[in-house]
Amino acid sequence: MTCDNAADTLVIEAESGLLRHNRQGLDSGAETPFDLNFLFPGVQTASASGAATLIVQMGGGSDSVTVGTPTSPAELSTRRLQFDLGSNAGDTLTIDNSSSTVGRTIDFGNANATTGGTTFNIGFGQTALGGVRLLSGSGDDNIRVTGSAATVPLEVQAGPGNDQVLLGDPRPAPFNSLNAFAATGTVTVDGGTSTTGDTLTVGDVSAGTTATDGGTAYTYTVTSTSFDGAASRRSRTAGSRRSS
Repeated sequence: MTCDNAADTLVIEAESGLLRHNRQGLDSGAETPFDLNFLFPGVQTASASGAATLIVQMGGGSDSVTVGTPTSPAELSTRRLQFDLGSNAGDTLTIDNSSSTVGRTIDFGNANATTGGTTFNIGFGQTALGGVRLLSGSGDDNIRVTGSAATVPLEVQAGPGNDQVLLGDPRPAPFNSLNAFAATGTVTVDGGTSTTGDTLTVGDVSAGTTATDGGTAYTYTVTSTSFDGAASRRSRTAGSRRSS
């Protein structure tokens, strides 16, 4: 699927088992909302649950891409979606799973957003993105934010459920310490409307144990967030050279 070089707004959702977009009449070759190959004549559909990866090339311009809508959550598409947003600092990606009512375990960051292959599986490989945003649903979600490329802000809107959000990965190496977040990357967490059941954990247990970390001292700061009612926890390796 290939868009033009203008500043485009692309929305992809699942409808009746097929992937649907909003580019009909906006991009040459998009004959219907279900035509996923703009380069060849005729309507070429793609199921929302196929095994093959759908590659979306956005072209130039500052593009806004959204997977899922307030009425059709991203989890309805289980096909792997790989976005090439053109390495433009103005590009943004939103994963809208806000209408889901089922609690999910979501890995978010390091150029991917996945739920273990059971629901959405989305890749974004650029390091010049203007930002990637995850909107989770009303279920009790476990959201593991596993890293951010340099200059790529990540935002988590956790929804009204009793959600657990983990920054970093406290499991031992080779999992990610807070070094997985580049110095210029930022993470914003909004716990939504839940006032009693949300938990925010900063995990750095694997720090100081890998060659990529090297035990180098650095500082991380948890600034004020809108994580209403959250019980905030920090997990770190005893004796590691870290300040917080």
